[in-house]
Amino acid sequence: MTYINPHIFRAYDIRGIAMREDGTTPDLTVESSYIIGIATGRYMKQISPLSQKLIVGRDNRLTGPALQEAYIKGLIESGCTVDNAGLATSPMIYWATCALQYDGGINITASHNPKEYNGIKIVAKGAHSICGDELQEILKIAQEVVQEKASIEIPQTPIPPETPISQEYIEDLLHRAHLHRPLKIVIDAGNATTGAFAPELFKKFGC
Repeated sequence: MTYINPHIFRAYDIRGIAMREDGTTPDLTVESSYIIGIATGRYMKQISPLSQKLIVGRDNRLTGPALQEAYIKGLIESGCTVDNAGLATSPMIYWATCALQYDGGINITASHNPKEYNGIKIVAKGAHSICGDELQEILKIAQEVVQEKASIEIPQTPIPPETPISQEYIEDLLHRAHLHRPLKIVIDAGNATTGAFAPELFKKFGC
């Protein structure tokens, strides 16, 4: 039976070890990501039953693609419609829920934690942060899903192809801010996802 570690459900997001070098089972696996995806979808449909179109991205951690795929499959199983943003920063996903009118957005990321971690950040319509008691409700539903299933078998059905949102995001930023003079800058993205997008953005700003 898949174990859902309640300690990874924190105040503002879900975050835990996703990769262990000693071979022991991590806190966040593809199976638990799938279960949490089902639970998230059920919760989102509880708070907004009429429509649930969600967007899901991920950061650049090595565990991201597999966890994102399993999570999306869980959302789809719960009855949600999902767009796959591929590689994305959390602010890009939050922006998309508002600017592109999604009912919610999720990024598979552990923020500033070391590389062996991964996690799930969830927002509802209008980029309302799902946190605190709301995350505990998702945990409760996830535990119920585990009890429902005799075994955890992740569906083989393919997930939606990646539809990046970076260009729309960058164009929106360019309309909102302007430089009064050209700048010569250095960017240190700290090995993080921003490094995939920041150079293009600042070059278009005129740096």
